Amino acid sequence: MAEKSSRRIIGLMSGTSLDGLDIAVCNINGFGKNTVVHLEHFTTIPYPEFWSERLSDLSSKMQIDTLNLCLTNNHLAIWHAEQINTFLQACGINSADVDLIASHGHTIFHAPKSFHQQPTSHHSTFQITDGDHLAEHTGIITIHDFRQKHIAAGGEGAPLALFGDYILFLSQEKNRILLNIGGISNISYLPADCSFSAALASDVGPGNTMMDNWVKLHFPHLKFDEDGQWASIGVYNEALLNALKRNPFCNQTFPKTTGPENFNLEFLYDAMQTSDTNNLAPADVMATLNRFTADCIINAIEKLKTPKNTELIVSGGGVKNKVLMQHIKERLNSNMHIEPIENFNLTADSKEAVLFALLANEMVCGSTLFESRNHFGNNIALNFGKIALPHMSL
Repeated sequence: MAEKSSRRIIGLMSGTSLDGLDIAVCNINGFGKNTVVHLEHFTTIPYPEFWSERLSDLSSKMQIDTLNLCLTNNHLAIWHAEQINTFLQACGINSADVDLIASHGHTIFHAPKSFHQQPTSHHSTFQITDGDHLAEHTGIITIHDFRQKHIAAGGEGAPLALFGDYILFLSQEKNRILLNIGGISNISYLPADCSFSAALASDVGPGNTMMDNWVKLHFPHLKFDEDGQWASIGVYNEALLNALKRNPFCNQTFPKTTGPENFNLEFLYDAMQTSDTNNLAPADVMATLNRFTADCIINAIEKLKTPKNTELIVSGGGVKNKVLMQHIKERLNSNMHIEPIENFNLTADSKEAVLFALLANEMVCGSTLFESRNHFGNNIALNFGKIALPHMSL
């Protein structure tokens, strides 16, 4: 497979927003800095109510039903496989013409040391969606469970976007920041012509997660604040905003990671209590959450102290929130200009799924780009993930 001139790889992403399964069918030529990606097909399959409720019951909770967890790990993989098979059929692609599936799975709990604060324990994260079931029900070799190697090597298991961002967006002349606003917001900073070790990736705070939860609380039939319409009729409250900014994560140094375990409605209620804003109109709370997300992003960008004429390339569902993007533009340094991801032949929703396809490609091709070594001395730069093979015969 590594010796082929190109590989067709399906990247899968199921994010903390619980909005659905992203499926990116990619044709990838080369590896390392010579990688060329063509996004052949992309879709997002919305989670039906059954899956939204089931994943919500399991995700980012301190206590869950472990039987439900055990069953969901396999059941969700089978459902993902069904969606892949249906989508491939709609695209006129035979599964035999697909080299790999790269499955991120679904994050159940993310617990870096900054969150659990147990000195004798390491960073930890946990994703479900069994790779063997994916491979078995699609007939396609599957690489899955990407984050554990990163933690075992001393990382926090996130964000993993830096590897793909470096491959696709490093410029010889331009300094670039890649901003992805999903459930959580993260950035990759790529100084012009930098080495991989000089690049930076970090979560910066909430993206859509708190705003989505606030919408669902007041409008159970809605999943998010479309175009920021609800935020646009509210007025952000300075006292509540300042209380939200006192979250310890906001002052941690880069790199850092977080999740809905930290930024959730319980945290919001505590901030409302301490700021004496329990009686705020719901629209004003939404406007404040929107501004909080924007401020976390801008504060992180300012800490980078980037040179003039740095490009900010934006992706993720949050870029569709007009109020959020307006806040970012208003506070953004005038020397920095925003480039939509569409200018680079991707879409705002597809980027993360494509990045996992790239990780699978690097793992298979054995690039030395990232200066890694495995115990056997092989040229495997990204020894991330586990490989699941479909059975040849029972």
